[in-house]
Amino acid sequence: MDFINSQVSLYPDLAEEYATLGELHEKKLWHQLSLSLETFLSNGRNIRGNNAQQLYDGFVRSFEARLNQVKLAGLVTLVSKTLNDANALDFINTVLAARKRLGVEASMCLDMDVVTIKLRLGDVEAAKGLLESAKEQLSSIKPSESVIFSKYYKAQTEYRKVVGPA
Repeated sequence: MDFINSQVSLYPDLAEEYATLGELHEKKLWHQLSLSLETFLSNGRNIRGNNAQQLYDGFVRSFEARLNQVKLAGLVTLVSKTLNDANALDFINTVLAARKRLGVEASMCLDMDVVTIKLRLGDVEAAKGLLESAKEQLSSIKPSESVIFSKYYKAQTEYRKVVGPA
């Protein structure tokens, strides 16, 4: 809660939003908290400097294992969109260090974000390798969330825009 209080004093106009996040955390309402975090991070008016990454590092990290891991991957994606490509890649890779906890589906979602960033950075070979790995994984699992397919096909589309049709 120290983090939330510090953010309230830094951003008084966002006090209500931060208070809601703190309240849900105190009540241990993890699902509702993940939805509120998603809403907060999706609203561009709430993003100031690097407060999105600070929110993740100073607040979300303390309970990330309690959230639905695919939802967590979505939060990581939203935070990464507020960063430049190099920092976003570092941030996502830091989260991906816990692949075992994340599970296949959440890891694959984040891998597809890495593909998109690597394509923007011009690292086509690394992107291709991640896409091939994801294709194999998708054929061997039955994802519970449609977002996994969506992210895979979006990354595949971005790849095809860069390299041309198969």
